[in-house]
Amino acid sequence: MAEGINNSGVIVGLYLEANGAEHGFVKSGGSFTTIDFPKSTLTDVFSINAQGQIVGRYTDTAGVTHGFLGVPAQ
Repeated sequence: MAEGINNSGVIVGLYLEANGAEHGFVKSGGSFTTIDFPKSTLTDVFSINAQGQIVGRYTDTAGVTHGFLGVPAQ
């Protein structure tokens, strides 16, 4: 499910596996990158800005949901 797109056409969102596992993603051109926050049980990516920063949420192994900001690697 696409959740956001920036002016460069980079798309972010989430997808589900057949077993119900939920992952975030970034799709840029022909490249598809899965986003899984470390030690999380699910990750969703909601938005991306012109600088490539993403925001989303993840649920930790204790079942607590948190927000996150991800920045592109330099």
